[in-house]
Amino acid sequence: MSNDKNENVGIDYSTLSTGEYTGGAKLLISKHDFDLFDEDRAAIPSKIIRIKRSGINKTERWRILENDDLIFIIEAEKLTKKEKVFLRTLPGMNFLIGEFKCGSPSLSELKVLLKKALAKK
Repeated sequence: MSNDKNENVGIDYSTLSTGEYTGGAKLLISKHDFDLFDEDRAAIPSKIIRIKRSGINKTERWRILENDDLIFIIEAEKLTKKEKVFLRTLPGMNFLIGEFKCGSPSLSELKVLLKKALAKK
């Protein structure tokens, strides 16, 4: 007696995708069953937000990209020194990613949110 549990079923699994009959049992799986499921339609699209910081000192800027599309640029000239220092850190980058995942704020809204985040810190 073999330990193979599939031996008692009488189905030859090597011919499973061909749709043949084996051992008097009709195969229930068609080779075209996988065509009924479209992975592209089932995928839930999610936003991928990336932050790229470029330049140094006054020419510094943060580019915010959503799925490789530029959605916002923050110029360093429009920020205070504390805000620039904060945005250079990892918590600052996480702050920007979090705000842009919720929605794209304007620069004035972003400055207000930055002041609140710096006050908590």
